[in-house]
Amino acid sequence: MANDAAHIVVLPADVLDMIVANCQDGDLSNLRLSCRILGSSSTRPFGRRCLAHLRLIFTELSLQGLVGITAHPVFGSSVRSISSGTYRLTGLKHFKLSSVSGDHASDLIVKKRLAKKQQTFNRSGDQLVMLTTALQNLKLHGGPGIGLRTHDDSMKGKD
Repeated sequence: MANDAAHIVVLPADVLDMIVANCQDGDLSNLRLSCRILGSSSTRPFGRRCLAHLRLIFTELSLQGLVGITAHPVFGSSVRSISSGTYRLTGLKHFKLSSVSGDHASDLIVKKRLAKKQQTFNRSGDQLVMLTTALQNLKLHGGPGIGLRTHDDSMKGKD
């Protein structure tokens, strides 16, 4: 009798689709990682529900993520809007290292290193290349009417 246990992966595709449709957004990513069958059943709903409205900042890692998502045939077609923060483009002049106190010297070193890395990235021109690549990917994979927006993520007044 132990071998007679029901397995979710042997359910008909329409039942799997109903299960996926009733999952919460946070559970979809876990469902995708559980096995190949559930992963393929949940990929399109995951893209539609979790990747439709993307927010990015102009850092190398964030733009790499955007390029990767837009290059994916399913995920790229799920994107409906992209909102980009502007602080990383102009906000480094407001970057305050004074908020680090006494015993947090290692935090100060890390913040200085990250600020220098961001300044180097800003000067490199790679942001434009990566953003252009993402937009070309959306032209290839994306649907009609993708919105491009900016959001204010400045650190002014925050210490």
